[in-house]
Amino acid sequence: MEKFSFAFLMYLVATPLLAEDFSPKEEFYIFVDKEANVLSLRSAVDPEKVLKTYPAISGLNAGDKINEGDRKTPEGIYVTKSRVGGGQLYPPLHGPAGIALNYPNPVDRINGQTGSGIWIHGVNDDSRLEKKFDTRGCVAVGNENILKLVDWFVSDKTVVVIVDKELPRNKWGLQTPGSLLEKRVQGWASAWSSQMTEDYIEFYHPDFKSKNMNRSQWRNYKASLNKRYKYIHVEVSKVRTFKHSKYWMTQFEQRYESNLFSSVTLKRLYWVGAENNPMIIAEDSLETHEGPKIAAPVLSVKVDEQIGDVASPEVAN
Repeated sequence: MEKFSFAFLMYLVATPLLAEDFSPKEEFYIFVDKEANVLSLRSAVDPEKVLKTYPAISGLNAGDKINEGDRKTPEGIYVTKSRVGGGQLYPPLHGPAGIALNYPNPVDRINGQTGSGIWIHGVNDDSRLEKKFDTRGCVAVGNENILKLVDWFVSDKTVVVIVDKELPRNKWGLQTPGSLLEKRVQGWASAWSSQMTEDYIEFYHPDFKSKNMNRSQWRNYKASLNKRYKYIHVEVSKVRTFKHSKYWMTQFEQRYESNLFSSVTLKRLYWVGAENNPMIIAEDSLETHEGPKIAAPVLSVKVDEQIGDVASPEVAN
């Protein structure tokens, strides 16, 4: 019989709108509460709807991950990258499968956080879940559950929010559509389309970094493009806002068109500062296309036995 921690059982009692039936066709994001030992699948449409919950354990040491080898699970907003195949794992640690996360994300890198190979993975035996805090920095769930998750997640799109402890008043995770930040995204897109460089750069935090450029370099780069292009039109849609104690992240579809270049991307902006006037601290994007879903590539990885982290993975050719 599977045993659950007291914190996990109390979490189930306190969680509203827990769906009895879950279809993997329903869009979801992943929410991890380290203190409660819970990984939940939550609706990516309805902020109040919890679709499924699983017992989960996290890093051996408490707190946010700062350095490689500190055996702490990072806290923040992440995105699933690729499936880590069972044959590429170290079974006594990771079980039959895993999902790689994009730690360190752009904000982590700005903050100087180090380390790599943070996954959601299985366990050598489900009894390990009774230990609550027992990984080298990853999040671990039961083997039956990880085999479901690796079939359901979408590479480079499924959002993962990891918190130390969820409190109802904080309302972390997906925010209600039409939020102030969603309107801020629309304002950012309009400023970009206007080709008014100073209006556009006002959306960016003084510590902003992207593509090896700081805020000043980014401003000059965008100013040069504004002079080169006769017109720019940026349209954003399907905006979703996620909140964490450290920052917000907006993820959306971006359609960009100029007289010389056009693209469709999945865009992510990371915001910090006051909620009524946040500023962009980092951004990243993934070029997308219409067509059939592409299977997630399997990663080839190495395990560093001394520091206990998974070494930087390389995509198998």
